[in-house]
Amino acid sequence: MKYKIVYDRNNCIGSFACVVVAPKFWGVNEDNRADLKAGILNKETGFYELMVEAEDYKIALESAEVCPVNVIMIEEIGDNGEIKRIYPEEIKLEKK
Repeated sequence: MKYKIVYDRNNCIGSFACVVVAPKFWGVNEDNRADLKAGILNKETGFYELMVEAEDYKIALESAEVCPVNVIMIEEIGDNGEIKRIYPEEIKLEKK
């Protein structure tokens, strides 16, 4: 099983809780917003995305859970390519 971090950088407020919890995935930028390390911009959605292996799922999820503005989403990618949102279930990130 693989997982994907999806990050709405435009709406980040720079609390950097994600950086503290998961420095493997998150860094600090000069514009006071977090950066998803090795994240790739999805030009269709405007969000940064990063595939993570199952062994990194727990720390990726924790980084999403500590975000005070819910701009980090975690998706599960099934073996058949099916995408299931894991976190947050109630929030739908939309392109800005």
